Amino acid sequence: LHEAAAAMAARQARALVLPETGLGEAHLAPIDFAQWTEGGFVLPRVPGLKFRVFGTGIETATFAKLASGAGYDVAVSTTDDWALRALPPALMVEGSAFEACDEQTAAVLFFHDHEKETEILKSLLATECFWIGAQGSRRALNIRLETLAAEGIAQDQLDRIQGRIGLIPSARDPQTLSVSVLADVVAAYKQDWFDPLFGANAGAVRP
Repeated sequence: LHEAAAAMAARQARALVLPETGLGEAHLAPIDFAQWTEGGFVLPRVPGLKFRVFGTGIETATFAKLASGAGYDVAVSTTDDWALRALPPALMVEGSAFEACDEQTAAVLFFHDHEKETEILKSLLATECFWIGAQGSRRALNIRLETLAAEGIAQDQLDRIQGRIGLIPSARDPQTLSVSVLADVVAAYKQDWFDPLFGANAGAVRP
């Protein structure tokens, strides 16, 4: 159990295997979506969803506060004075925001000046983030991808960037956009991690 707790603290997805012989024979194993141990109980433990937020203005602040208020691990990277004043200091990242990006991390960009996205996206694509998205129109997305391709980013990496963000089409105000994007990411997290592990019961399981 101490090993299982340590794995979770290190944000490592593991399965705690509890054989019929008892807890004394329990052990940790890599999570395998295809195989289950017979003759015992397997308890998958997946690190919780966390967010790394980049951007400026009210959209950045509104989304970060919404996700944090919902109980998620949120860290914001911004140099925008308005966002800095609007956000609690506890949500601000000190140093690199990319080092802690793992397979259960979603990165969201809220920029109106899309030129500021390029270097951030290049850094994010070098991490294991399972979800990377940026606000903007279809035209902005095309320019974003063309710019990154010109920088030498391969197509399989470009495909990791969401074609759109949010479940609500054409969300305009910051509140609707934030709810829309948060729901989009949570749905993707559930689909990528919990549905393969728990099937129809995934909705009842929390990390």
